[in-house]
Amino acid sequence: YLARNDADDVAMPERLEKQVKFLDEHPEYLLVGSWMQIIDGEGVEHEVWEYPANPHLAEWTTLFHPVAGSSAVLTRLQAVQKAGGYRQELVPAEVYDLLSRISEQGEVGNLPEVLEKYRVHGESVTSKRMQEQNEARFKISSRNCYRYIEEQPEKILRVMSDTSEPPTRKELLQAMSTYQHLLDRFIEARRVDSESAKLIREELVRRVGRQLQSISFFG
Repeated sequence: YLARNDADDVAMPERLEKQVKFLDEHPEYLLVGSWMQIIDGEGVEHEVWEYPANPHLAEWTTLFHPVAGSSAVLTRLQAVQKAGGYRQELVPAEVYDLLSRISEQGEVGNLPEVLEKYRVHGESVTSKRMQEQNEARFKISSRNCYRYIEEQPEKILRVMSDTSEPPTRKELLQAMSTYQHLLDRFIEARRVDSESAKLIREELVRRVGRQLQSISFFG
């Protein structure tokens, strides 16, 4: 196994024990993460980032975002080696790139409990290189989506992104149509069961809802 833990983050004492036990009992999984408690530079706790446990929802999430927090991941070493490890040209989103390529090999997921405290402050890489990281993530996400559709996914991803300017109504309607096509192709290709498909559709509704709110707010 290969575990990650960034220098200024805090792993719960039981994290590795629980993750190793999960992978030992579920040989079809190649990696497992967990929820993360966000803390600031002083260690004060803030919100909890909840990552998906359902494997199909986790794989769907990977099309757009990292499937798990970078500091909360335990992977099978063989899967990392098969994927080819990190690619320096995609720094500072190299972890997302690697996790995406691992997810193409087998199932991925998360334990639905906080096993990591993730520190966010002004000097962290996440804060200092946010724009650069977002650009790299768009490239990775576009590549992931191209596995299922060909309709300029990068443009659609920017429209639906929380980090982009609010889209126009026309742009949002076009994006929704493409997202629906992507979802249909994903469900068919991955043979997603009905319960998992319901979870994925609910996630898509939440994503569209956030953009509808931004359009309403900005007129």
